[in-house]
Amino acid sequence: MLFFLAITEDSILRVFERKIDDELKKAENLIKDIYLFPKGYLFPRLYLFYDNIDISPIPTFRVQYADTVNFRLVDREIELGYPTFRRWGFGVFWNPLNPKIIFSVISAKTLKDFEVSRMRILKENLMNNLRIYLRILQNLDSLIILSDSLIYLGESLVERLDTLGKLGRLGEDKVLFVKAEISRARGFREEILRFRNMLKDSLEGFLKINLENLKIGEDFTPKCLDVPDSLKIKAMYYRRLGESLWWFPKLYIFGEVWSGNVKTPSTVAGFRITVEFDESGRLKAKAISSAVEMERIMGEISKSKVDIDLPILSDLSAYKNLLEVSWKYYQMGTISFAEYFKVYADFFRIRTDNIKNRVKNLSKGLCEVNYQYEKGGEY
Repeated sequence: MLFFLAITEDSILRVFERKIDDELKKAENLIKDIYLFPKGYLFPRLYLFYDNIDISPIPTFRVQYADTVNFRLVDREIELGYPTFRRWGFGVFWNPLNPKIIFSVISAKTLKDFEVSRMRILKENLMNNLRIYLRILQNLDSLIILSDSLIYLGESLVERLDTLGKLGRLGEDKVLFVKAEISRARGFREEILRFRNMLKDSLEGFLKINLENLKIGEDFTPKCLDVPDSLKIKAMYYRRLGESLWWFPKLYIFGEVWSGNVKTPSTVAGFRITVEFDESGRLKAKAISSAVEMERIMGEISKSKVDIDLPILSDLSAYKNLLEVSWKYYQMGTISFAEYFKVYADFFRIRTDNIKNRVKNLSKGLCEVNYQYEKGGEY
């Protein structure tokens, strides 16, 4: 007794989920490195310096004296200026209350949460696509089985028709019709088999699972999840708020250590409050405000899309009844096997068109899975 072990859809999804979860965890760590590393003025900054200051203008006075050796009068300028100041050393400054940096950090954290949510939705869309591909694979197998059955019936019919033709009891046109149907079915089978093997090899190469005996669940409706843009707009809002405070007074805490010919204490520390007037900062804040409004408008437009109903598949019950009646008539001797084959060929075409429409409908349910992280979160 042979036992065929069928692989279920749930087991495939579990394997896929374990595989994709490892990669998503790595990606989440990369996102933290991108957005949560403080690139602004959160840390104190160290600097080195060297000053060589000449006080100018230098006060001088002119004197005149007699050169008794050479018997002449000499003019000379004597400098009364200050000495040159030279100092070198190092210092450190820190700007802990810069509102631009504070809001930029909050914006980056919010954008990090947005990227993580995008990746989780990406995972769900990938699983949706996988389930669609499995169903397409199953429908392609059904098309191959249908083609094999038509080819088998046609070949058995050709043997009978050849015998009748040799006896002179059948015209050549019926034999040519059956051979044409067989040739068309073989070409159709080769085309479907090539596409089926490409899809099967791709899925098996990714999943590392043999998909020969596949069992698919019935309860499935393709559904693509959209990325919620609320976190992204919120992050852009915080960034806009930080950029709009370019005029806000900034607090600097500093300390310096000096060396050189200076006559002052060698260590200086304190704090400064500065006000900057930066036109480029104002223009940047205006540009980010426009970007926030543009993101909001595009989000509203994307929500207003209309769902298009998929075409209804043909009802095969009437054709199945016709095929059963034709088979009974053939068994009763009312119609020939060639006439039954013609009915079966028509049923084959209708059923293959039905399955091709089903594959086309499934393909429309595939989700976009392209991912690029937002490059506006660095600060």
